[in-house]
Amino acid sequence: MKDTTTDEKDTQQNAKAPESDGNAPEVETFTKAQLDEAIQKDRIARGREEKALKEREAKVASWEQEQAERKRRDEEAEEEKLSDKPADLKAWRERRKINAEAERIKAERAALEQDKTSHAEKLTRAEKVEQELNVWKAAQASGVDANALMEKCAKFKLTAEEDIKEMAETMAAAGGEKKPELHVDSSKGKGGKLKLGDLPPKDRVNAADQALRKK
Repeated sequence: MKDTTTDEKDTQQNAKAPESDGNAPEVETFTKAQLDEAIQKDRIARGREEKALKEREAKVASWEQEQAERKRRDEEAEEEKLSDKPADLKAWRERRKINAEAERIKAERAALEQDKTSHAEKLTRAEKVEQELNVWKAAQASGVDANALMEKCAKFKLTAEEDIKEMAETMAAAGGEKKPELHVDSSKGKGGKLKLGDLPPKDRVNAADQALRKK
């Protein structure tokens, strides 16, 4: 009787993997162990950063306390030295008051600039969201592709709602890129139509509703 085990091994060794056509993207995959290791490394790195920040904060707080104590001792010594000179003592106290007020104003200015920066960042994010919403509404109203409209608006730096509407109408009049037509895959043909699973949730519901109406 012929030993088929050797033949099977030879067949497996001689079998070649299907050649790639060069167009398929290479997808990098990871094992669970690799993912767990990456997560653990990230946690360790974040833990080190947090520890370093706390150490820096404690060091700066210590410096601030030392500076405040040194300033207090210097002021007490200065007052003691000028105790027998009322006019000089009064002038010195006035200068100290002015310097303290200047430091307070400086700190307030720094806090104000920080708040202004934070506010500007929030405004930028809000304006971006509003622009995207205006692009989506204009694309729906004019029947053009929202992504194509967004690219046009970015190219010509259009942010106002009226300008976005005008661009959408111009694209529609010029026969610009239309938004993709929705089709439901009947699973009976050879494919090629857009499947429900490939659509965003809102479009998926609309496409399913259209399909039900045709039945």
